[in-house]
Amino acid sequence: MDENKVEPQDGALENTEEASVEEAIIDDQPTSDERVRELEAELAKYRRIVKRSALKERPDTSKAPETDLLQKAFLRTAGITAQEEVDLALSTAKKWGVSVDQLVDDEDFKVKLEKHRATKANDEAVSDVKGSGHGMSAKLSPEYWLSQGRPPTPDELPDRKVRAQIVRSFIAKGGSSKTFYND
Repeated sequence: MDENKVEPQDGALENTEEASVEEAIIDDQPTSDERVRELEAELAKYRRIVKRSALKERPDTSKAPETDLLQKAFLRTAGITAQEEVDLALSTAKKWGVSVDQLVDDEDFKVKLEKHRATKANDEAVSDVKGSGHGMSAKLSPEYWLSQGRPPTPDELPDRKVRAQIVRSFIAKGGSSKTFYND
């Protein structure tokens, strides 16, 4: 062997190998500019994915008015013509998850529709009725006491102003308080 050649010791050889491995690892890691570009590219990729999924989830609005008109026409032929009833039918069909033609034949919906119609008819019937709904409102009118033939007592009508108004109507009527000639 060559004596001029010095062989490194085992410990020194390991240190040089570790240093070269560390240099290789450091060289493999991207610089901060490269990392920023990678992250921007990844961000752009995810934005495209989100945009595509949003476009897929958006319902087709061109078909919605056409089917809505068809459903309303079907309801009108079934005898459901008032706007409130049409809205009730469409919302019930959507809630129950059935089509409108199945809904019209459903017994539960028929009961619900009749109940709605009865409530609406009752509300219209009593909408012109005036009064507060108590029994006292009739006793506050002079006509009631004129038909009774006597003015109210303070026990029957504690409000002095109303009682005075009723007494004035008795005086204005004058004469007898009889409604018929033979009373």
